[in-house]
Amino acid sequence: MRGTFRQFEIFLTVANTGSFSAAANVLDISQASVSKQVAALERALGQPLFRRQTGQAVTLTPRGEELRAKLPDLMAHAASVAATVAPTTVRVGADAMILERYFYPALAEFTLRFPGTVLEFAEIASEAEALDRMGSVSDDLVFFTFRERLDAAYGPPLKTVKASIFGARHHVGMLRQHRVTTQRLPVILPLEGTSDDAIHIATLADLGVPDYDVVARAQRMTSRLDMAAAGIGLCVAPVHFVHAHANNQRLDALVDGFTLSHRYRLTVSQRNDAHMDCARDYLTGLLT
Repeated sequence: MRGTFRQFEIFLTVANTGSFSAAANVLDISQASVSKQVAALERALGQPLFRRQTGQAVTLTPRGEELRAKLPDLMAHAASVAATVAPTTVRVGADAMILERYFYPALAEFTLRFPGTVLEFAEIASEAEALDRMGSVSDDLVFFTFRERLDAAYGPPLKTVKASIFGARHHVGMLRQHRVTTQRLPVILPLEGTSDDAIHIATLADLGVPDYDVVARAQRMTSRLDMAAAGIGLCVAPVHFVHAHANNQRLDALVDGFTLSHRYRLTVSQRNDAHMDCARDYLTGLLT
């Protein structure tokens, strides 16, 4: 089951109180945080959990009712098993995209399957930092997305990500015109300063698009694609991700596919135990 324990706790509180504001009061957090965590859980599960109507109490969808019925027993079981097993920590470093898109949503499922193993995540901001971690004792495993393929000594990448530039159909002519004029293109990028941002900037330069205006930024790929589909600007995105996106019918690939990045797993520590094995195999499976 995808989702974090915190998201499940917030979901149950909203379900039991009937409102996001009441849940925020019970949990002593902001209403915006409640809304954000519930929305993240709905994205992870791929279905809405609540029916929202202005001025009325929220009600559960059929999927929400099913989840509320199952969660208390699952969470109680996980807690009881964890209490009888001395947990062992596996330290994992990864870039923000991998953490937010793959690892955080799967943390609850991992905890239920491997209650004796605790994953401790740390965000890695740059390629240089990821490689520096190889000589440190701060991580057991490192997962990072590199713009260029690494030396063979690091082994093959887990995945080579193919991408294109996507946008609404009226941007096709604009991109073609850019090739013969100095017209600046509207581009949507990840958050400034992130490793994902660096990859996108380097990719645009490699494609011969050095002159552009950054019209919007968002860390989540789905948000960038939504803005591209709405005609706000152009977006570099993995081809496989766009095919599964809800607005893919409103998006056109404006250039031929190209290699965007290479996703690597770097084993830092020399640990050889069951905790390391289950963490390595489970997290690797999420990225391949």
